[in-house]
Amino acid sequence: MLRALKAHWIAAACVVFTLLNAALMAADFYWFSVLPAVLLVIWAMVATPQRLLLFIAFATPLSINLEELSLGGIGVALPTEPILVGLMFLFLLKVSIQKGVIDHAILRHPITTIILLQLGWMAVCIVPSSMPMVSFKYFTARAWFVCVLYFMGTRFFAETPNMLRFVRAFLAGLVIAIGYTLIQHAQYGFAQEPAHWVMWPFFKDHTSYGAIIAFMLPFSITLVGIPGISRTSRGVMLFALLVLVAGLVFSYTRAAWLSLIGVIGLFLFMRLRIPVWVLAVVLAVSGVVYWVNADQITSRWSATGRNHRTTSVNMCSRSPTSPATRATWSGSTAGTPRCACSRSARSSDGVPARTCSSTHLFKRARTARSSVPTSGCKATHIANTSAPSLNRVCWACY
Repeated sequence: MLRALKAHWIAAACVVFTLLNAALMAADFYWFSVLPAVLLVIWAMVATPQRLLLFIAFATPLSINLEELSLGGIGVALPTEPILVGLMFLFLLKVSIQKGVIDHAILRHPITTIILLQLGWMAVCIVPSSMPMVSFKYFTARAWFVCVLYFMGTRFFAETPNMLRFVRAFLAGLVIAIGYTLIQHAQYGFAQEPAHWVMWPFFKDHTSYGAIIAFMLPFSITLVGIPGISRTSRGVMLFALLVLVAGLVFSYTRAAWLSLIGVIGLFLFMRLRIPVWVLAVVLAVSGVVYWVNADQITSRWSATGRNHRTTSVNMCSRSPTSPATRATWSGSTAGTPRCACSRSARSSDGVPARTCSSTHLFKRARTARSSVPTSGCKATHIANTSAPSLNRVCWACY
């Protein structure tokens, strides 16, 4: 019996795990199902941490913040941040028992000095903080990013091929996230209003979504034109570039579009070796033109914003379910408000308010300027929710 178990211990462990997991799932406990993934990550931390860094790059665009899912308000991104925590402890353990883990050139670099001074000051500020636990959490979150993505990253990027692998891994995850977003967006005819939320839960809004696409576009263009790669690889990179362009266009993020135009201008400036004084003259003339026409530019921009918010309200009045859309809100069994104008929200399932099919949906308040309670909404299509503690705000008057 013992010999048979030793010879087939993997199969025996799988059987035991399956039976135990089935019993726990019958008792409505599902977290035990992630045990194989946790064990695989622990093994990768010890056996091949470099490949785990590539997995982090791939999973970053696909990570989901638990706070966005309203799971107890825990601001942890899965699966990336738990892996970063584990790698941080592994890094600190290796530094404590082994010398030469960090290159002396990296330690003496001015950027390293600035980062360490910042971490040190953050640690000191924990003591007089009015919320020391919040300050400690912020310090630890910064620490695992610095330990893994800076100190371990410098060793990882010492080999040039790893740079290309890291960018390709991140692009692969980003292409999947963009593909999901485009599929969701296509259901609404690529309209501008749904572009604010169709990237959820991978991105909070279209601003961060468009920004990361614009940031990765130059890398994608570089990978397409890099010499020495096969036609298949070049074709895959070209496909990824086209997906990024489509994602940027349908993100309706003007800031990302303008930043990309600025990057193109900077590239031409460097490529054509234009003298610095020419750039200074162009910037000076542009500044003068803006200063002379500042009032007109500001008024037009404000009018555009007002028209955008008015359109959001008018969409509600034109809806076939106009009365319910303007004033009816109902809560799900979990206490999450649901928008009556969403097609799926009228069903029995608890659809979060952020999945509303129009931009007058409620959005979780994150900053002081967006912390207007629902009772303060001046639009007639909003009714008070039964759960004011969620502190949600109206997009139409945001």
